[in-house]
Amino acid sequence: MIFRSLRHRIAALFVGLLALVMTLILVLVTRSNEHIVAEEMGRELTAGSYIFTQLVGQNQHQLEIAATLLASDFGFREAIATQDRPTIRSVLRNHGQRIGAKVMMVVSPDGQVIAETQHSGATSRPFPFPDMLAAAELSGKNADFKAMKDGDLYQVVLVPIQAPRLIAWVAMGFPVDD
Repeated sequence: MIFRSLRHRIAALFVGLLALVMTLILVLVTRSNEHIVAEEMGRELTAGSYIFTQLVGQNQHQLEIAATLLASDFGFREAIATQDRPTIRSVLRNHGQRIGAKVMMVVSPDGQVIAETQHSGATSRPFPFPDMLAAAELSGKNADFKAMKDGDLYQVVLVPIQAPRLIAWVAMGFPVDD
């Protein structure tokens, strides 16, 4: 009834074509926007990943320098050579507080923890990360991310203590946070 006149038919056809074209344009723009957003997110993630990797590497280098500085301290090496555990723990605690290390350990060449800041017991225990120790023995030092007993993630740095031969390893753990 409404479409009996030619004018109504033309108007309905024009409105239908206009709605079809507008829907097609809307679909194309939406898909194009989704594609652009996905590409931009990929670029942002790539850039963020690169920056994060650079920051982790830079942080690792600074931690290795701090650990190497401690390992080269004559008094510290002497305390390790004489097995003076209270002095070793005191040096570990003081150095750890200065550089922000939450976990510090001295590990014997055979993989036993000589002293640490977490526990003050006199009994030694195996180093909790033997894979790091094995890698450090091959390359001279090692750094990795490890989960500690408290469930938190730490960046752990392991460097040798030489006097002039290897007498121990110093391990420093720095919490990974925001």
